[in-house]
Amino acid sequence: MSNTEWVSVPKEKLVCDFQAADGYASIRIESNEGHERNLYASARDLAIWGELFLNKGGIHNKQLVPLEVFRLMEQLRVETKDKNRIFGWYFKENWFYATGAAGCHCVVVPELNAVGVRMLNKYTENYLEDQMFFNEKFYECLKS
Repeated sequence: MSNTEWVSVPKEKLVCDFQAADGYASIRIESNEGHERNLYASARDLAIWGELFLNKGGIHNKQLVPLEVFRLMEQLRVETKDKNRIFGWYFKENWFYATGAAGCHCVVVPELNAVGVRMLNKYTENYLEDQMFFNEKFYECLKS
């Protein structure tokens, strides 16, 4: 993952977000403490992130994320009230996804061994509706 970074100042290689409110594209960078929306990733890196979670932390016969992380995720899904959101992933019955502030999505469907990514870079007023539309359509497409 060589094209993912926490960004604290604009850079030439970053793609701007389209903000319909004022009609101008801009690079939005908020706090550089890691809790705001300043993690920038390429589509390929986002897909690798999905593959990493699809394979429970392993890629190319290397365990990059300890299996204990995935055991903890499952434990939290059983023991917590919000069973649908753990470690930034939103869980549905047969699939899960992560989503970004400007419409980027990474959808993982374990039963089909599939990962899908959409890069949008556009803010929407119907954020939840937009993310569910993409994620459900992607899942339906894979199932057919």
